[in-house]
Amino acid sequence: MSTDPTGPARAPGGAVRHASARPLLVTNDFLPVVGGIQQYTDNVLARLDDAAAFAPHHPAAAEHDQSAPYPVHRSSDPPDRLRGPDGWMLPTEAVTAQVAAAVVEHGANVLLFAAPWPLVPIAARLGLPAVVMTHGAELVMPANLPGAAGLLRRHLRSAALLTTVSAWTGRHLRDLVGADGPPIRFLRTGVPLDTFAPTVDGTRVRARHGLGDDPVAVFVGRHVARKGIDVLVEHWSRVREHVPRARLLVTGTGDLTDRLMATAAARDDDAIVFAGRVPWDELPAHHAAGDVFVHPNRTRWGGLEQEGFGVIFLEAQAVGRPVVAGDSGGSPEALVPGETGLLVDGTDPSEVVAAVVTLLSDRERARAMGRAGRRFVEEHFDWDRIVAGFRDDLDAVVAGTPPPSAPALGGGPEPGTDGPTPRRR
Repeated sequence: MSTDPTGPARAPGGAVRHASARPLLVTNDFLPVVGGIQQYTDNVLARLDDAAAFAPHHPAAAEHDQSAPYPVHRSSDPPDRLRGPDGWMLPTEAVTAQVAAAVVEHGANVLLFAAPWPLVPIAARLGLPAVVMTHGAELVMPANLPGAAGLLRRHLRSAALLTTVSAWTGRHLRDLVGADGPPIRFLRTGVPLDTFAPTVDGTRVRARHGLGDDPVAVFVGRHVARKGIDVLVEHWSRVREHVPRARLLVTGTGDLTDRLMATAAARDDDAIVFAGRVPWDELPAHHAAGDVFVHPNRTRWGGLEQEGFGVIFLEAQAVGRPVVAGDSGGSPEALVPGETGLLVDGTDPSEVVAAVVTLLSDRERARAMGRAGRRFVEEHFDWDRIVAGFRDDLDAVVAGTPPPSAPALGGGPEPGTDGPTPRRR
């Protein structure tokens, strides 16, 4: 199948006006499944004109799809011949045919892909330009594996445009596709500023967990080694040597949960509260319940496992809380070290403990950092501003004139903002 975008139209006065983009997102990562990429793509699509999505069949999708501010097309049931391992769609003939039908129904003239693997080849089969989003681990880990790197490179080099959430991920992307590869633009992770706001009240969360008016550090995230939650739990007693009433509110679950809870129980440490999995709409109140947000993520496996960016730092700062972030991958781009929070070596427990003690002990400094953090997020990570720039990029792709790479990624000047310049410690 070959699908051509609507040709140039004539505006008043005879000037050529190119057709606007009508994007169709093709993705395995989509709501109602919970995850960072799922929230990211939902926020992007909700702010694009004339966008739609094609996603895997999901038994609980009806409620989400009916309320979504954009059309959602789902792969048909039964899924056995349409999906690969773990329920993923693969670029089979059957899936390609269903995407083609969604293209016709929606009138799509450009395909978006939420990840660089495995669905990107569908665009070439349908004769449509591809715009591929990249985030972090899904790019960096396979890019360092010889067999996977070649396949990933071919997928990415077939795109008309690539996007990245951080300069760190963008540099890995450029190394992979080469200097003559597609242009790379920022599509930063934003924050819904009305939802994550300094006016959010955390008193009910404090009351629910018996935190009273104690100094509280909050952790939000999966309980895996890369996120650094093990360092916090195993060394929280050292924090309390300096701040005796300090409490740690831990949300989320993961592979380490049972071990961490056993560690706290063995020490009879009621200073650590495990809140379990928290619905997304309750996250702002959990951030507001704390005095500082702590996420000492760290690089593992010789650099194969790193943090691509870290939207969770932005959400905490948007609520007006200072952050303690691990210096891994793109994390330094999610704060201003020394101004909106502290950047630490997540592999060094003493450094993590010292940073937490510093902010829990000096409430005025913590509040000042929180105010600065809110300004930082408002300036650089407003979803509406981010997607407005992306909409222009998509229109340029459809017109056959993709924009140049962002300045921070080796390109020339561009309208809008690249986001903040990352600072190290």
